[in-house]
Amino acid sequence: MTEERIRVMTIPEAAKELHSIGIKIGEARLRTWCKEGTLPYVPAGRKMLINFDDVLGLFRAA
Repeated sequence: MTEERIRVMTIPEAAKELHSIGIKIGEARLRTWCKEGTLPYVPAGRKMLINFDDVLGLFRAA
């Protein structure tokens, strides 16, 4: 049985990870996508938690 791991991270963490793989998307753009409903998120206090695979899925669909 293979274990599938969900990579949940904050907006700053996701932006940093995107930059490390060569995708230049900033925190403001990620927050906008969350607020527009383009990118699903879970509110955690003042933070937005997102599944990094959902972020990457936005680029695969384009």
